[in-house]
Order: sequence, then C-alpha cells, then structure tokens
Amino acid sequence: MKTLKATPLKFIAGLALLAGIATLVSGCVTTKTNFAPPSTKRSQMVNAEPNSTAPFVIPEKFVSKPLDIIEMDTPAVWYDADNKPWVIVTGKGSHQLAVFDGNNGELYNVIGEKGKELGQFKRPNAVVVFQNLALVTERDNKRIQVLRLPDFKPVMTFGEHQLQSPYGLWLNPVSPNEAVLYVTDSFMEGAKFDIFPDPKLLNQRVQVFRVKIENGHLAPEWIGNFGSTTPSHALHRVESLSGNPATKTLLIVDEEDKQGKSTIREYTQDGTPTGNYIENRWIQGQAEGISLLQCKDSDFWIVVDQLAPHTIFHVFGAKSLVYQGSFRGNQTSATDGIDLSQRASAKFPNGVLYAIDRDQSITAFDLTDIVNQLKLPATCLN
Repeated sequence: MKTLKATPLKFIAGLALLAGIATLVSGCVTTKTNFAPPSTKRSQMVNAEPNSTAPFVIPEKFVSKPLDIIEMDTPAVWYDADNKPWVIVTGKGSHQLAVFDGNNGELYNVIGEKGKELGQFKRPNAVVVFQNLALVTERDNKRIQVLRLPDFKPVMTFGEHQLQSPYGLWLNPVSPNEAVLYVTDSFMEGAKFDIFPDPKLLNQRVQVFRVKIENGHLAPEWIGNFGSTTPSHALHRVESLSGNPATKTLLIVDEEDKQGKSTIREYTQDGTPTGNYIENRWIQGQAEGISLLQCKDSDFWIVVDQLAPHTIFHVFGAKSLVYQGSFRGNQTSATDGIDLSQRASAKFPNGVLYAIDRDQSITAFDLTDIVNQLKLPATCLN
C-alpha cells in the first residue's frame, strides 16, 4: 500500500482562506526523530469530586454492557442512510474497534486484530468520521488508517513519514469534500518512554494534514506541524484536542506537564498559542476528552475531568474560557474520550453526548438535559 511521502511545508492561499491555516509557527518543519511512543501508564486516579460548585447529576440515557477486554478510549458517531447513529470506539488494549448502536448501546460488532497490515491495528487511540470514512490513529503503527463505512473495509494508511506517536484527532471540514486534520503527536524518550523530549522538539506536538475526497477516494497531504517551545505555552504530553470553526481556535489538552498537572491550552488553527488557557485548578484528576457545543449566540466547551467514582464534565465559554458549571452521570467514571453530536435523531432530537465509562462501556447523555440543567442558552438546542 502506497503511503503519503513527507513533503516540504507549503501553504496554499485558497486553503488558508478556507481553513484558517495561513502560516504555521516558526520551527514547524523538523527532521523526524525515531522516538518510541509514550508510556501507557495512567496517572493515579483521583477519587474525589472537584472543590468547585457541586456538579449537577444528569442520568445517562443508557450504559452499554461492559466489554472489559478491549480497553476503550475514544468514541465517534456516524449516521447511516436512515439517520441511525452508530458509535465507533477505539479499543487500544485489544487493538480493535467496537461498534455500538447509538440509540441503546447494544454492541453490534468488533473489528480488527493486532498487526501492521490493512485492517489490523496496533494501539488505536482516536477516531473521527469524514463522510463515510473512519480515520483512526494507531500509536504503535505510527499512522492513520482509513476505513470505509458501513462495512469497515480498510482503504489506506497515511502519515507514516510524519507521525511518531499519534494520539488525538480533530477534523475541520472546510467544504463537503475537503477538511483539515489535526493530529496530536505525543512522542517521549527513555527506556520506559517517560521522559519528555528536548524542549526544542515540542514544536512537533501537532501534525496537520489536508484531506480531500476525490472521485470517492481520500487524498491526504501533509501541511506541517506546530507547537511552542516557550515554557508558558508548551505542550508536553498531548492527547485530546478539538476546535471551534467560528473562532478559528483549538483547545489542546496538555495532560501532564513536568509538574504532573493538566492544563488546557488555546491555539489558533494556524498553530499560534493565544496565551489563553483553562487553569489546572479546575481539573482535579486528569483532563481528557473535549467537545464543542455550538449555539446561536455563544458556544461552549465540554471538558472531561477523569475522576472516580464519577467523571466530572466541566463546561466553559468557548470564547472567554469562563467556567459555566459542571455535571456528572449516575455511573460514568474514569472517562477518556467523548463525542458530541448536535444532529437530530429520533432518539435524541436535540443531540447527544457519548462518553467512555471505565474503559469498558459507552454511555449517552441527552443534550436537552445538559442544556436545561446548566441553564445554557436555548439556542443550543435544535
């Protein structure tokens, strides 16, 4: 299978106007270093609730039966021709994908096995959907694999020449057939992969690709990479990220800096740190998944605080990053990734938030309940 070759950093004016990528920060283009992937060791789980205002309790609409062999990480929802939601989940422990009915959480299928060939995976971590294609990061294969939906037929891989330890994904569509793909690259050093790389290399923490669908086939092109080497803006251990098309900004989770704290930093979509961030005082455990709730007049970030016995979901203003409130479920705990959809469906007319529970299950929250409980604007609902 032919894979994308590394190309010089180049910027196309039309793409810059569409995607907000005009320039990447200085020091973007670097020689690839063969670092090993970061440690999979999780920081010690904090068994506590945040010290801020007590979170609202919002019951889950469903909790799927535990699938404890797969070690789930990130969900992504895809809607079929009948507008039925299907939730695709990465299983990093078993090197597979799991597919669930998005209406009730019933397991539909488990796909793949460990390996390097097409249709095989090694430590799949994040997944996003672009039209009828699923794009999956594979940390230990150092690539992104593309599968066609709904049959999950493997199509291609790309990124092998740029990615060292890919984790999170955010896809920004700029037209029906074109998008910009952001990939966090959390390579580390040392025999146990627990040593941060030279600060000079932190300008490689996010890799950027342009992806286009041409004649039914995906055509990826590497644009470049970014990250700050300035200590106050640097990204140390990165995984989740998401973006706001309206403000052309990104939120990037620095899960653990050299002091072991989680900070969520704001960058522009062309790779420049804004200097804004969500203070780590709001995060009692470890910051994980991020999703954007888009409303008519103002948008909101939903951020995972990975806690036990209950995950806390914090809500912040998308422009101001001002804290708005928090909620939790009755069961959802130790969450990694989340995926929010505002597409109307029969089960969830105003949209749904899917979350991972204890690496074993998926859970669903009705967006109507979230908006009403936190007294967010009614324009957040369809």
